[in-house]
Amino acid sequence: MKIKMALMLIVFVAFHNLKAQNINREVFTDMELKNSRRILEVPNIDHYITIKGDFHIHTIFSDGNVWPTTRVDEAWADGLDAIAISDHDIYRPHQQYLNADHHTSYEIAKSYAAEKNIILIKAIEITKWEMPPGHLNALFIKNGNLPEMNDATEAGLMTYIEKLYQQDAFILWNHPGWAAQQKDTVLWFDFHQNLLDKGWLKGVEVFNYNEWYPVALRWAVTKGLAPFANTDIHEPIRWTYGHDDDFIRPMTLVFAEQRTEESIHKAMNEKRTVAWFHRHLAGEETLLGKLFDKSLTAREIFSGKGKKIIEITNATDFHFQLRSLSKEWDHPLEIQRRSVVSVKVPDVLKTIKVEVLNWHIDAEKNLIREISLPVK
Repeated sequence: MKIKMALMLIVFVAFHNLKAQNINREVFTDMELKNSRRILEVPNIDHYITIKGDFHIHTIFSDGNVWPTTRVDEAWADGLDAIAISDHDIYRPHQQYLNADHHTSYEIAKSYAAEKNIILIKAIEITKWEMPPGHLNALFIKNGNLPEMNDATEAGLMTYIEKLYQQDAFILWNHPGWAAQQKDTVLWFDFHQNLLDKGWLKGVEVFNYNEWYPVALRWAVTKGLAPFANTDIHEPIRWTYGHDDDFIRPMTLVFAEQRTEESIHKAMNEKRTVAWFHRHLAGEETLLGKLFDKSLTAREIFSGKGKKIIEITNATDFHFQLRSLSKEWDHPLEIQRRSVVSVKVPDVLKTIKVEVLNWHIDAEKNLIREISLPVK
């Protein structure tokens, strides 16, 4: 009787499971990553909100290979707050297949970006192949459909840029060290000086795609330009930068009063930007110093016999390559993102003076800072 009851129970459970299972269709929702967003730990400084943005990207409406909403999805998945779709003005190799003007990519992506809580900035890339002028991004434009974009003369180009500037556009010099335009040198031209003197040129890419231009950071410092790191992405983002969980795409940090387009615009005009790329940061010394101070914390966990052990915690996604400048403790120190390191130092040491080898404040100058070593 017991055996019969056990067999009946087994049959009932099997039938129940079969009934619960839909034999027509079973969906593995866990295979999709479209609802998975990376959270980047980046500190706020002073009373500002740190905005993470990529302000130079392309779609099929110029020479990119993706639809505009795909750029929004990529930005959301990568933990960004803001993007600018900066399709080229006169270089549009897919134009024969598309019935569109220079605002189409923005109009397609605008409402979708709002749904994803991504700030979408209207932009256009001024595209001249020779140096000077090279390529310039105009961000926060109102109307990019200007006839002067087709004028090949310098006078026509200047009128074009002036009309964009009169729309309160932020003009950014793209990839000044691009080998296709400057093979062996990265030069500052009279043309760009003219834009600077007029107050039209306000930013420069110190990093683009996979290229870092230390001399452009020097221009940012000496000429009062906001530094940027942008992907200039044309392909799907993962085709270029891979799937490594430890990889963070290049971006510009903007220190804005609020999480709005207007505040981002104001922050750029006031040069409150830092370039973040491939475990490096580049920007103005004061901003980097404040980021450093908000990123690392130290605590003493043991002391004795003239030594103490200090734990240094990095709760951010920044990477630190440090060289000690303290005579009492002269050691290199690497701190990975979101990690803790333990160091043994003399108990008389109150601070460690360090050079941050991968945080750049000039072409050949890195941030120097002190880590306070509190007593237990």
